[in-house]
Amino acid sequence: MGPESMVFSRSNVRGAADESLRLLAHRMRRMRERRPMKTLVVTSATPQEGKTIVAVNLAATLAANSDRVALIDGDLRSASVANVLGVPTLPGLAECLEEEQAIEDHLFPVSPLAFDLLQAGAAKRNPAELLQRPRLQEVARNIASKYEWVVIDTPPITPFVDAQCLAAAADAVVVVVRVGFTSRDSVTRTIESLKDVYVAGIVLNGDDTEHSPYYKYYSRYRASAASAAPVSPVGGRILP
Repeated sequence: MGPESMVFSRSNVRGAADESLRLLAHRMRRMRERRPMKTLVVTSATPQEGKTIVAVNLAATLAANSDRVALIDGDLRSASVANVLGVPTLPGLAECLEEEQAIEDHLFPVSPLAFDLLQAGAAKRNPAELLQRPRLQEVARNIASKYEWVVIDTPPITPFVDAQCLAAAADAVVVVVRVGFTSRDSVTRTIESLKDVYVAGIVLNGDDTEHSPYYKYYSRYRASAASAAPVSPVGGRILP
């Protein structure tokens, strides 16, 4: 499956999955009416849950509404946004953090998706060390001042601290859960590890049946955790 078949755009309407992304973007905007929210981290409990695809498509969907959007590849260990988009790998976040290069020099427009991209770059030091520097907060504030939305794709929560560092520099976190792949214990541990940040909700990736165990689990979780506001799945049904 090539990048163009995985990424939505204004000219690439793909039925229910595309509508789910529009609903996800709509709910993010509605949440922002109740609390300041501009920078969104998209993460998951473990690898291969589809968080990068969700992050890219969320950025594209927000940008389709004429919002000024930046997408940041915050995975300094295994960057994949450039590959998903089919663009050359370039310096980016790592160089802004490590060498304090100008952010503006590394933000590039992605056409026809109408958002700007800051790639992960190539870290020379341990990514966790870089992401725990005060410079990260400075970079995040700088980018947020220029855009209406900033979407950050991060590494999974397990086993590194990277995603938690990036979440601390953001306004909200969206957790991607791949149905039939992610265990309930992993989801619970992920949410608990994010207790110091605002979890805007959970995206169920690939949920095709309303009566699946994950659908029931999400309903119970939502009833017991007010921080997890309802969001929409990608490639599945909309949760009520």
